[in-house]
Formats: sequence, structure tokens, C-alpha cells
Amino acid sequence: MIRTGLVAILLAACATSETWVAGAPPELAGQTWIRTDDEQAAPHPATLRFDDARITGHAGCNRFFADVAHAGARLRIGAIGATRMMCPPPAMATERSLFAALERASAYRRDDGALTLLDANGATVARFTRSD
Repeated sequence: MIRTGLVAILLAACATSETWVAGAPPELAGQTWIRTDDEQAAPHPATLRFDDARITGHAGCNRFFADVAHAGARLRIGAIGATRMMCPPPAMATERSLFAALERASAYRRDDGALTLLDANGATVARFTRSD
């Protein structure tokens, strides 16, 4: 009985598992994006770039980086590392807002030159337009 239950659990886990690939989704790799939905961004909006196995960018004050993996349109963003400069309060607010969005992001949608990061429930956490 225990063995049958264990086999059922393992089969269920395999049926719902996704194949995660280290790196940026191919359709985003090598592209830079500018955040468009942070109306309080100062002195300029945050940027996000997808390269190989990382995302990088400028968060409003500091440069940042994180590992990234994908499974279809799902994203897994690793721990965010950043430089440690202090900037005026508006720039620091821009940075906190971006980092919070990246920490919540678990999927993306791309359409007509726009990139939308989504949380686990499909709600928008950040919007970007392509800059290059």
C-alpha cells in the first residue's frame, strides 16, 4: 500500500514538472528593456537586459544582476545582487520598486514591443518597452 502511494505521488510530480532551462528565454536574449509603469521613477526609469544566464540592468541608482531560468513563458529569477551606492530618495524608491517586481515575477508576456512581467497568479508586476 505504501509503495503504491509513493508511486502515485512520483507519477503526479512527473506529470506536472516543467523543464527549466538556465538562461534567458530565446525571444528575450540580448534585449534591453526600459520600465514604463513606474510613474514615480526618478531621475530615470529602470532598465532590464536579458543575457545568456543572467539579467542585468540599472535599477534607478545601482547596477544589478541575477541568474535567470525559464520554462516556456515561466521565469525563475535568482537572488538579486547590486552595487551599493546611496542615491537621492526618489532613485532609491525606483530601485526598491524594481527589485520587488523582479522578486515577484514568475512569468512573462511579450507583445508588440512590450514586455510584461507577471506574478504566480498572472497579475502584472512590471511593464517594459524595448530600448534597442
